[in-house]
Amino acid sequence: LLGRYGIRLLSNPVQKSNPANPQGIKEVLIEAQRNRWELTIVVLNNTKEEVYDYVKQLGNQRLGVITQCVSFQALERNCGKLDMYVQNLSQKINAKLGCINGVVNLKSALSRPQNDDLFMFMGADLTHTTSSTDRPSIAAVVGSRDATGSLYAARKSSLMYITLTQNGYNFSNRSGLCEQFPKAGRCSVEIIKELDTIATELLHVFQQQSGGRLPTKIVFYRDGVDDGAFQKVLDNEVKQLKAACKTVFGAKAQPKICFIVVKKRHNTRFFVYDGRETKNVEAGTVIDSMITHPSQFDFYLNSHAAIMGTSRPALYHVLHDEIGFTSDEIQQLTYYLCHTDARCSKAVSIPAPVHYAHLAAKQSRSFDYEDNRDPSEEFVENTEEISMEDIRTKLMVLDPKIQNDMWFV
Repeated sequence: LLGRYGIRLLSNPVQKSNPANPQGIKEVLIEAQRNRWELTIVVLNNTKEEVYDYVKQLGNQRLGVITQCVSFQALERNCGKLDMYVQNLSQKINAKLGCINGVVNLKSALSRPQNDDLFMFMGADLTHTTSSTDRPSIAAVVGSRDATGSLYAARKSSLMYITLTQNGYNFSNRSGLCEQFPKAGRCSVEIIKELDTIATELLHVFQQQSGGRLPTKIVFYRDGVDDGAFQKVLDNEVKQLKAACKTVFGAKAQPKICFIVVKKRHNTRFFVYDGRETKNVEAGTVIDSMITHPSQFDFYLNSHAAIMGTSRPALYHVLHDEIGFTSDEIQQLTYYLCHTDARCSKAVSIPAPVHYAHLAAKQSRSFDYEDNRDPSEEFVENTEEISMEDIRTKLMVLDPKIQNDMWFV
């Protein structure tokens, strides 16, 4: 089935059948590491997240083994019609092995394409756990690795939140990861503090895999920002991104940056009415007037066709644009990027870079973390405004063998 979609196995796959327990899984993945297998496909006959998380923790963080988990239940349910399932699986495997599924046609997206343009696409997401869990908040940033704009590398940072006590701010001295406390003791800052460090690393990855060339233009999609945080993002994250460029480019001409906020959680929906029934709008529909902001550069894009139910368009706010995109150009480019997601053979609801950032942050929940919270400590609500200096961070490290691969898809 994989061969039908262009993935040819040069040797017969090694088959292992071990009990689905931690020791059995670990032994197989250690063997995969020792024999330098390019890919390990793990068929899970268990829907518990703990098993999946353990596989990813071993593969991505400890051993540096690329893994692809497959649900036995999904195979069993779809045994008579595996085409779509295998097609999506093939795309993910292809991307994880460093191969290209599709590229963005910049000459078609841009009205004035330049031959010397070299675009880098980036996406970022900051996720918080619910108050019922003891996991840190994760900031994930991805960046395209070369001129194709289809392969990405990811970096992650965890935020050290403040412990609010009666004596003011109190930080854990042992834990490098963020500890988030529930209810009155919880506070959050919607800014990625280590963006300059992360972006610097991703720019170096781009340079290494593009023959020493650096991007001339950077298009950055940021998820998870409320309207009230726009100015903070401009003052902090855009500034950090420019600082990273200054570090990498030095005295060379700096790249032009376009910074876009992507909002998925809103209550706006669009329909068409033909006199008899109401239908979803077609994929690719853009609304950029009448109901949008009178002075800001924003638009709605319904990039995907809903399989069932009501389609939800994404709302885009262009906060900073040095490139000088026209409305049509940024809308077309964004729409094209929604077709390059390695996890789906159709257009998805948001551009691939920001979806990858969300996936990287989500998958990082399975990684090791330290919890040094004192269970006897009491918290009281503190209404003082939290500044960037009040947040401690730690960059989460993957195994070097796979950190620039698309392990997150």
